[in-house]
Amino acid sequence: MDRWHKLVTRRIGVQVAHQWNHSFWRMRKPYGIGIDSTRIVFDGQKTQYFVDAAQWGRFKQGLRKKLKNKAFIHNFARDAERFLEKQSLRIRIACNADFSSCTDGQLQQEFNHVITMADDYYTRMWMVFLINEPLAQTIYPPLKAKAPDYADEMILAFSSPLTPNDAIRERQSLLRIAMEKNQRRRETLLERHARRFAHIPVFDFNHAPYALDHFQKELTIIQNPQNELDRLQDQFRKRRRDVPWLLSKLKLPKNGLEHAQIRMLSTLAHLRDYRDTLRQKMNLSLRNLYGEIARRARMTLSDVSFLSNDEIRTLLSEPSSRTALRQIAQARKKGFRMLETPHGVTISSGKQKSTTRKNKSIGPIRGICANPGEATGPARIVLTNLDLPKIRLGDVMVAPMTRQDFVPYIRRCAALVTDEGGVTCHAAIIARELDLPCIVGTNVATRVMKNGQKVNVDATRGCVIFQGHKNPKKQ
Repeated sequence: MDRWHKLVTRRIGVQVAHQWNHSFWRMRKPYGIGIDSTRIVFDGQKTQYFVDAAQWGRFKQGLRKKLKNKAFIHNFARDAERFLEKQSLRIRIACNADFSSCTDGQLQQEFNHVITMADDYYTRMWMVFLINEPLAQTIYPPLKAKAPDYADEMILAFSSPLTPNDAIRERQSLLRIAMEKNQRRRETLLERHARRFAHIPVFDFNHAPYALDHFQKELTIIQNPQNELDRLQDQFRKRRRDVPWLLSKLKLPKNGLEHAQIRMLSTLAHLRDYRDTLRQKMNLSLRNLYGEIARRARMTLSDVSFLSNDEIRTLLSEPSSRTALRQIAQARKKGFRMLETPHGVTISSGKQKSTTRKNKSIGPIRGICANPGEATGPARIVLTNLDLPKIRLGDVMVAPMTRQDFVPYIRRCAALVTDEGGVTCHAAIIARELDLPCIVGTNVATRVMKNGQKVNVDATRGCVIFQGHKNPKKQ
């Protein structure tokens, strides 16, 4: 067996990798399970995050055991949400200080304090992310047994949020601005809107927030704002009506385990996005702290994101080290490989070979139906958010996974295909909200498909057909 299990593909540097790693260690205190050996590979474009495969197997067993515990099921979402809110607020308050008058030693103390809080934040954040798919997989067999003709529809309904997330609220707000006839009032509303939703793309502190011009451009391409707003509102009203009705049709005992699991899945559908909103706002404040560190070292925020915790401490305690650390950061921008275990951390810098091979486009490829439907268009590979501007109207977005900052570009797409995820992932949920054909969990889509290649996404059957290949029979 391969020693490493690939967990996710993102765009992160050494700083965030540390926080993710340490949060896995800290999980043992609140949850009794954790992982302490990780491997991160950045190839200059994307970062692949691996965990020890044996530890991952034990971790999943621990998750499944917890999903049979009614006390855990009843308390997990509420406790996690409260902790995430409090911890993100503490970090935002700490980071909104004026650090310019701090000595280097004082700034190092602030850094140590903040990253410890961030490690704790990611402990709960990761668990909210990781528990969704095992929960959906636990629920599906009983649904299939009780309602074989409607189990697929039910699992999609139960794993969809009943209230809009921040990306949807931003769209609703922008649609209302588009309907404003008074130009001066419209400009005032848009400026307020830009301040309110600037945080959405800030998934890490070195990611730039939205500026006013982003929303101005989005405003120019809106068509029929009233119709779109009505559709979004009707969709959530229908969902809030349908989910309790579907649950009642199953006739499950209200004090039973299966009923509690379904309610938990529905609650977590909201919490998954809400924890990202809290993280985005937290990262927007973190830019202030890291910005001061970067200013003193004559680095950019991007440079600092490629330094380890110990290297930042050295940077602040030994000013003579800053030239060498700038060179290290520049080398890691080309690539790095990081191994962190209980015995310590090792980082090799410079260009890295990709950890995944490019496969030939032999098609078709298969995955999980996250939202049914069919569409044809040119494939557009989006490895990270840096690739989003290449999306054009009618494209099929092909990504490892999506996030809230992908949403403005997903709206332009005819369909959505991802390597990772299941019916509870962000791509699946946003596809249902936008009613886009969507296939997730293909494992190979970004390696098999090519930019500009015409493909047919048959999400009802869960397959992607390359141009020139015959559509397979429904299985």
